[in-house]
Amino acid sequence: MPETRARNIVVVGGGPAGVLAALEAKRSDPSAEVVLLTEERCEPYEKPPLSKGVLTGKALPEDALIAGRDGAAAHKVVVEFLALCTAIDRAGRSVVTASGRKYPYDSLVLATGCVVRELPQWPLGRPRVHYLRTEKDARALAAALRQSKHLLLIGGGLIGLEVAASARHLGVETTVLEVGPRILARVCDEQTGAFIAEKHRQNGVEIRTGTTITEVQANDAGFDITTSAGDSFFTDVVVVGAGVKPNYALAAAAGIAVEDGIIVDEHCRTSDPNIFAAGDVVRFPGPHGMVRQENWHHAQDHGTVAGRNAAGANEAYRPTPLFWS
Repeated sequence: MPETRARNIVVVGGGPAGVLAALEAKRSDPSAEVVLLTEERCEPYEKPPLSKGVLTGKALPEDALIAGRDGAAAHKVVVEFLALCTAIDRAGRSVVTASGRKYPYDSLVLATGCVVRELPQWPLGRPRVHYLRTEKDARALAAALRQSKHLLLIGGGLIGLEVAASARHLGVETTVLEVGPRILARVCDEQTGAFIAEKHRQNGVEIRTGTTITEVQANDAGFDITTSAGDSFFTDVVVVGAGVKPNYALAAAAGIAVEDGIIVDEHCRTSDPNIFAAGDVVRFPGPHGMVRQENWHHAQDHGTVAGRNAAGANEAYRPTPLFWS
């Protein structure tokens, strides 16, 4: 009998959904060639420490590798670093990277996650302006905080408040501006939000809600800020925590069905039967219609199911509703 060719499984994305998909695909089909493509320069890591231990100098990203201490290679998964995927050739079943290299696949898993929601007034790359999503972002912000006296945080969500706590730990004066009437409005009730706000104030964080910026004057040392309340102050560094948005441009360009995320069925399969998707970037069938979730447990569990199915299984994803931070 002719020898059966090993299955090629390519996973795009180095977050928990992508890593778990790759590990589970290899476990489910040990003969498969599994390649994980990540845009970053390092082994995939857990992101929660970025706004806490990494900023305060108590941890490094490599202390919390998603695949374990020895990385994905220990599970016989090939990781390609700095691999920015620019196109999916669905007819030829390959993924193309910015370097021009093509990765052929029998099954493809898209776990491209989310990207920061950029504010036009504070564009990415502007001096003294930081967004926090990657280890590179965290290292740059940590260095900036150690040279700063005052931090302005735009947005009273989870990331903004975690950065605020870390900045105060470093002795940096910190102001949080939130356009809404209270902090954490998207993730918890009013009573819980008020409790957390009071803890931050006791720690020296100034929180201003219902407030926007009306004028910015930049100089070599930082920014002079004027708010809608008529207050003025100076800040050395700005961190924008305006949330994230699903990163589905690669899928959309390839003609895969999208709508505020990549549309998948209960088996994590997209509109292309050879392409699966998992994690923050997807909209999947929930009890009351299509939903999208942005949390660590969902990313890991969804990625695990996508990896199994990419390796030939036909398992349905049955999520357990939860929230963790």
